[in-house]
Amino acid sequence: MTPIKRRVLFIIFSFLFVILSGVLILYALGNRFNFKTLTIEKTGGIYIISHPSNAALTLDGKPIANASNILTPGTLIDNLTSGRYKVTVSENGYSIWEKNIEVNPGLVSVYDSVVLVPQNAAVAVALPTSTAAAASQGINSIGLASSNLIIKTNGGVIYVADQRLRGNEIVDVSKSGQLITYSTLTGGYYLSDPLSSSVPVNLLSEFTLDARRLLSPREQVTGMSFSSVSDQYILVRTNLGLYGLNLGQHSAQLISGKLSAYASGGNDIYWINSNGVESYNVVFQVFGKFSDSPTDASGVKDLTTASAGGQLFVLYNDGRLYMLNKNQTPKLLVSAVSDISLSPVGQDLIYLSGDGLVSDYTIATGKTITMETELPNISPNVVWYDDGAHLFLQSGTSLYFSEVDDRNPPLNMVKISGNVKSFAYDSSANLLYFTDGQTVEKLAIEPS
Repeated sequence: MTPIKRRVLFIIFSFLFVILSGVLILYALGNRFNFKTLTIEKTGGIYIISHPSNAALTLDGKPIANASNILTPGTLIDNLTSGRYKVTVSENGYSIWEKNIEVNPGLVSVYDSVVLVPQNAAVAVALPTSTAAAASQGINSIGLASSNLIIKTNGGVIYVADQRLRGNEIVDVSKSGQLITYSTLTGGYYLSDPLSSSVPVNLLSEFTLDARRLLSPREQVTGMSFSSVSDQYILVRTNLGLYGLNLGQHSAQLISGKLSAYASGGNDIYWINSNGVESYNVVFQVFGKFSDSPTDASGVKDLTTASAGGQLFVLYNDGRLYMLNKNQTPKLLVSAVSDISLSPVGQDLIYLSGDGLVSDYTIATGKTITMETELPNISPNVVWYDDGAHLFLQSGTSLYFSEVDDRNPPLNMVKISGNVKSFAYDSSANLLYFTDGQTVEKLAIEPS
């Protein structure tokens, strides 16, 4: 080989070495050649955490090894050029999750709450003897007192833990499992603790006795509820005001005169009246003004508080929804809302706005996402799943389990049953109960 040929070959190989080295360096830094755009760009990825954790994964129809283990809860699909990829997560006996995920250069799309729902796994609940006998005339509704089923029959009989409660309407249930019931026959309110042997408390008699010096002859009780302060501190509303009934001290106090709505969070009670939004701290016995009223005090449909009083949400009958922060101007969030529901830890607010639209407002960021469920007449009984990333929605007699996500279609929504009259969810045991009016079934949703 002549010196000239050797020199030419040296230059060619040197050039190839430089090009190859550059390509390897770019590759090592996470860059790829995108044949769709004919450009070199940083790669992205998709991170999946699924329940059950051993579910099968596919990317554009091709199997992907599930890398989840004790140390790593999820699977990272990396080295992906920008574009849209179809990801499916499946497991025998469970619903299928699928999503068309957009991957961007240098970013990882995270889906860390992929829940597959067990299919055909609901089992009948064997009701206790007395409860079953009463339920044979038909079940009107079900609920939960702590983790104990509440059965209300078509005849207005209420059973919890096989005990018949006084009254024929459920007014409120505390976190500890105590109940306030109401009798349309006697007009009385009763406090019951089904898990103890204590005698039900006649709240109306107790209140009338303890507040006898405060009540006017024209005053009538219109409602009672538990406060967030204690199960022993009952809020009593009359046609003329709001009272606090302290069962432990056998005392009552006037909190406010006429008002439109009230709510409790932490140690505080909040209400709307002609003076604006006011508050009372039960522990320190301090009254104060929270903020101005969004508009007038009338026409309020719902008042609720998030994160122990950090914010208040006011829903009016005409659909306006406001967020209130202490000593700040009320903020109008949306103008066409039918119902609202706070997440279990008070970080998100779900609101329904008709036409199958379900919106999630994240309080900390102020971000709203809207999901088009295409479900007609969604029930206001929207219940959050334990992970705070899914909802139970009822439309007519159909019950659905839906993710809270608007990033990429489709919206993963699983139909659990098409014959549901009433349902209740026990987040502590991850059990869903539902009834068709004759029997009660339960479905275990168990992330592993």
